Amino acid sequence: MSTARPRLLFLSQCLPYPPHSGVAARTYNILTQLQQEYDVDLVAFYRRNHQPDRPSLDQAWEALQRYVAFVAEPTPIPSEHSVRRKIWDHLRSVVSGRVYTYYEYHSRSFAERLRAAIRAHTPDLVHLDSLDLHRWLRAVPKVPVTCTHHDVDSDLLRRRARHLKRSPQREYFLFQASRIERLERELCPRLALNVMMSEVDARKLRARAPGAPTIVVPNGTDTDYFQPNGTMAIAGRVVFVGPTHSHPNRDAIEFLLHEIWPAIRAAGGSTSLRLIGGSKPSDQMRYNAESGVMALGHVPDIRPALSEALCCVVPIRIGGGTRLKILDAWAMGKAVVSTSIGCEGLDAIDGENILIRNTPDAFADAVLQVLSNAALRAGLERNARETAVTTYSWKAVGRGIRSAYEKLLDREHGAILGNRPRSVNRPLLASIGTLAIGMALATLSCGTPASSRAQSGSGAGPPLHEPAGFVQFSDQPWDALNLPSLSIVGRLQARLFRRAEQQPAWSYSRRTSSKDDDIVEDVDAPRSPPQVLRIIYTPDMAHDAEPSVHWIALPVVRQVYAAWWFKLSPNWYPNPAGGGKISFLQITPDGQGQVYTALYHPSDDGSVQGPPFRIAANTEWAPYGQRVWYPNVTTTWINPGEWHRVEFYWRWGTAGNGIIRWWVDGVLNGDHRTVAYPGGGAGFSQFEFAPTIQIPPPTEQYMYIDHTYISIAGVR
Repeated sequence: MSTARPRLLFLSQCLPYPPHSGVAARTYNILTQLQQEYDVDLVAFYRRNHQPDRPSLDQAWEALQRYVAFVAEPTPIPSEHSVRRKIWDHLRSVVSGRVYTYYEYHSRSFAERLRAAIRAHTPDLVHLDSLDLHRWLRAVPKVPVTCTHHDVDSDLLRRRARHLKRSPQREYFLFQASRIERLERELCPRLALNVMMSEVDARKLRARAPGAPTIVVPNGTDTDYFQPNGTMAIAGRVVFVGPTHSHPNRDAIEFLLHEIWPAIRAAGGSTSLRLIGGSKPSDQMRYNAESGVMALGHVPDIRPALSEALCCVVPIRIGGGTRLKILDAWAMGKAVVSTSIGCEGLDAIDGENILIRNTPDAFADAVLQVLSNAALRAGLERNARETAVTTYSWKAVGRGIRSAYEKLLDREHGAILGNRPRSVNRPLLASIGTLAIGMALATLSCGTPASSRAQSGSGAGPPLHEPAGFVQFSDQPWDALNLPSLSIVGRLQARLFRRAEQQPAWSYSRRTSSKDDDIVEDVDAPRSPPQVLRIIYTPDMAHDAEPSVHWIALPVVRQVYAAWWFKLSPNWYPNPAGGGKISFLQITPDGQGQVYTALYHPSDDGSVQGPPFRIAANTEWAPYGQRVWYPNVTTTWINPGEWHRVEFYWRWGTAGNGIIRWWVDGVLNGDHRTVAYPGGGAGFSQFEFAPTIQIPPPTEQYMYIDHTYISIAGVR
C-alpha cells in the first residue's frame, strides 16, 4: 500500500512572503500548516507592493521553497505593470459582463506554469486562495476544489461604495459588486468547500449562494512570535497597524485622524499616535503634520512598536474577514479599541477582551479610558492574550483546515471505491462554462438581470408564506443604494450594443424629493441591522407624487411572492386617503395597469382617520378602473415608529380567478380570489417601491425599508 502523502495544488493571488500584510500572513501560515500533511505545490502571482523589485522577489521565492514542496516561478499581475492593460481589463469586464478579476488574473505565463506544475504532480486536491482566481478552475484536474474567501467580496465592494459620494467610481463599484454576487451565487455551491474567515461571513455567503458548503477557518496569529516581552509601554501611546494600499486601512486612518484623534489629543496633550504600515511618502508627510502623530511606514518587525503601545486602535469601517491586526495585538497582550466592523467575526466580547465603539466620540472616550484606567487596561490585556492563545494560534487554525481537507479526500476516496463519479469538478467546469457564456449573453442581449437569477433560499430567513415550488429571485439587504437605470456603465454598453441597459439588480432614481434617499443605521431593524433604506419625503416635493422609486425588473411571470419589513417615522403625516402607497407591481405590456399596496384609514369612507393604518391592495385597470381590496380576514394595525413585516402573493388570472393575498406580521389580513387581471396583459414585469403620497408633509418624514425578498414560481 502506498504511503505517499497526498498532493495539494495551491493557487494564490499573491506571493506570501514576507508574511507582513493581512492576506500574505494568512496565506503563508495556511501554506505551512497544510504542508504538515500534504506535499504542497504553490503557483502564485506576485504583487508590486509586496515584492517591489527583483531582489525582493527572488528572496521571497527562495524563502518559500524552504517551507513547501514546490514553488513555481512567481507571475506578475499584468495590469500592475501596464496602465493600458488595466484599462483594457476594465473595458472587457464592462462589455462582457464578467467580473473584472477574470481579466486581471489572465496571464499566459501563469497558464504555462500551472500546466507544468500539474504535469509534474497530479494533485489530489486544489486550494484556490481567492475567488479572484476563478478563471483558472477550467485548467485544474477533476479533483475536489476548495476556495478561501478572505472577505465576502460583493459585500466588501458595496461597503466601500457606501462611503463614496455619487460618482462614476461609486457606480462602477456597485456594478462590479453585482457581478461578483452573481459569481458567488452560481459558483460557490459547485465548490467542494468554501473556506470562510468567520461565521458572519459564512452566513452571508450561504444567504447569497444557497447550498454552498462552508467551513469557518479563522485567521490566526503566531502566539510564540507575538507575545508580551516585558517592554515598558509608553504613557499615552496609541498604535494603528495597517498599510494604506489597502482601502479599508486608508479609510480607517482618515477616519481616525479627522474624527477621533483630535478629541483624544485635546483631552491629553501627552498622547501620541504611531501609524505602522507602508504608505506613500506624500501620505506619510500629511499624517506626520497632525499633532502627536508619526507615520513609521513599513517596518520589518512590528513587535517593538506594538510593545510600546498602551492602546491599539482598529477604526475600520469597511471590510469583512477577521482582523490579523487585532489577533497580533491580542497575542502581544495589548488592549484594543475597535469598531464593530473592525472586530466582526472574532470572539470579541466588549468590556472583556476589547472595547467596541462605533461613533467618533465614543471611540475617543474608550481610548482615553484605556490610557488612564490601569485596572481596565490590565483586564483587557490579560483576556486578550488568553483569547489569542486558546482560539487563534496558527496551530489550532491549522488543525481545523487539515481536518476539513482530510474529510474531503476521505469522501473522494470512498466515491472512487464505490464506483461513483469521482469529480466534484465536472459540474464545476460545466458551471464555469455556463457562467461565462451566461454573463456574456446577458450583457449582449440586455436580458433578465444577471444578479437576480432565481434560486432557492433567502438570506432574510425562511419566508413565512411563500408558496411551494417558488424560487428566490431577489434578496435585497439594503446595505447600499443601487444604480440609476442608465448608469455610465450602462450607457457604454448601450453604445457598444445599441441597446438600452437593463440593470442587473435593484435600481434607484430620485423623483420629486429634494433629497436623495440613503442607507442609515437602525439598531432595531429586524432583519439586517444596522443598515436600512431610508426614503426621504421633503416638504417641497410634488403633490400626488413619490419622492423616489426603487425598482427591479422581473421576467414576465404570472405569480409573484414578495416580503419586506418597513417602518414609518414617528412624525408620519396622514393624507386624505390614508398613510400613502408603498409598493407597486407593474403589468406588461406597459399601460395595461398596476397593482399596488397602500396604507388606508381605519374606515373605508375616511371618517375615522389614522394612524393607526391598515394595509390593503389597489388595482388600476379595466374593468375596475381603480378598486381597493380591503382586509377581509383580519386587520393588523400599523402605527408610525414600529417595524412590520409585510408579505404579498399575486397570481394572474383574467377570468375572475386571480388572487391577491397578504399577511402582516405573519397574520393573514386579506384573501381575495376573484380578481380579474387585464385581458390584454401578459403578466407581471416589475416590482418597485414608489411610495406616493397626496400631500407633501409639513416637515421632513421617512419610510424605512429593511430586507426585501422576492420569489417567483418555478425556474426561469
